[in-house]
Amino acid sequence: MHPSIWLNIVEKTAALDEIRARKKDVLKLAEVLEESELSYEDAREADISRIGGFVDATAQHGDPSVRAAFNKTLEYRSQYAKKAADKRRKNKQARAETDAERAPKAKDPNPT
Repeated sequence: MHPSIWLNIVEKTAALDEIRARKKDVLKLAEVLEESELSYEDAREADISRIGGFVDATAQHGDPSVRAAFNKTLEYRSQYAKKAADKRRKNKQARAETDAERAPKAKDPNPT
């Protein structure tokens, strides 16, 4: 075997070892960033929901015009409820279609 081939193998093995060592750290960092992102997003959504609750309470017990000032916030807060309602509606329709396909067809009492 030519010495340069052996040297290439040794260099590539060392590079792979270094890559794999750093990859573990990068994957762990990516995991931490993903969890942090979800945590901050959840906290932000809770704050927005809290603001919506304050607006609802103020509108119900005081000044209903406050809703206009927070209209975008209220729409943002309700987007998840709208998506969930759409999903339930689609699932119900899909179940009805599946049930209709599975139902045995009634025999015609007067075949021609």
